[in-house]
Amino acid sequence: MIEVYYMSVLPLEAEEFFRQAKGKIDAHRLQKVEQTKMIKDKLLRMEAGLLLQYAVKRRTEGTVTDSSAVICRQLQVDEILKTVGGPLDLSCAYGIQGKPYLEKFPEIYFSLSHSGEYALCALSDTEIGADIQQMCEEENANRHREEQIAERQFSPEEREWMKAASTPEERMHRFYRLWTAKEAYMKLTGQGLSQGMKNFAAVPGEKRILDHHAPQKEIFLHELQVPVGYASAVCVYGEN
Repeated sequence: MIEVYYMSVLPLEAEEFFRQAKGKIDAHRLQKVEQTKMIKDKLLRMEAGLLLQYAVKRRTEGTVTDSSAVICRQLQVDEILKTVGGPLDLSCAYGIQGKPYLEKFPEIYFSLSHSGEYALCALSDTEIGADIQQMCEEENANRHREEQIAERQFSPEEREWMKAASTPEERMHRFYRLWTAKEAYMKLTGQGLSQGMKNFAAVPGEKRILDHHAPQKEIFLHELQVPVGYASAVCVYGEN
């Protein structure tokens, strides 16, 4: 089962919620939060830590009763604060590719992401990668930038799918659908940009990733229902 939880960072701007949240995340995450200078990034890191605490607590206590293959829910800060008691030790170690894993809960795989006003946490019992991106809907310069990025980073198949859009707005949406799918896959493998973004192709309509360097692998792609103005996706290996 894949669990995905996301939340707006705006409530944490209130001093009372921020103070409570500090007492709900583990020392490892709190240190990262306190080392962050930009207030928005500080809040997003705090929120990601809260979501991870919430998700791991529910998974370890067996309180997830939904039988769906993929659960995707937007949470409210008061719901998380009520659920999370004393923080679990979620300190991380790092694998060969530099991908983090939970030292105390190695059977739980996770992926964190944040963009705009939302942070997102995905959990699974197998390797997983997740991404959320705020769409930039301004005209002209940003649309031109998206085209340039697509030429540099997208595979031929992806560029063709993007160009087949019937309107500029749909083309922009396809760009972000592809971008989040590719980011999610790079988080799944743990290789990041070193694996080369043109070496694999996201196929949203078929819910899969085609890795040209590992054609025998089956990679499952699931696009998530998130707030308007955002795109989000998770990737897991197909045999699972």
